Amino acid sequence: MPIDPVLAVVGERASPEVYEAARQDMGLDRPLPMQFWRYLARVLHGDLGTSVGTGQPVLRDVERFFPATVELATVAMAIGIAAVSRRASSRRSASGAPPTSWSGS
Repeated sequence: MPIDPVLAVVGERASPEVYEAARQDMGLDRPLPMQFWRYLARVLHGDLGTSVGTGQPVLRDVERFFPATVELATVAMAIGIAAVSRRASSRRSASGAPPTSWSGS
């Protein structure tokens, strides 16, 4: 995938005129601070833009993949908590005292 978002939209064989027209339509001919403020204004209105990869609204892609992301994060956290709990319980002595590594002895 090209790094240039204009190339991703118009393709590598586009004429310079088509490229420049798409660049202007995307607002990429404006100064970077102006592009950023325009982006923030749109985000505040719920418009995250259009994905260069899928051509769909970014919010639709986020909604589509969010459940799988939450599921993956939940499983990863459960595995991490289980590993920490198991490690902590294996450090406890039979008397229930904290491990010597905790007291500095």
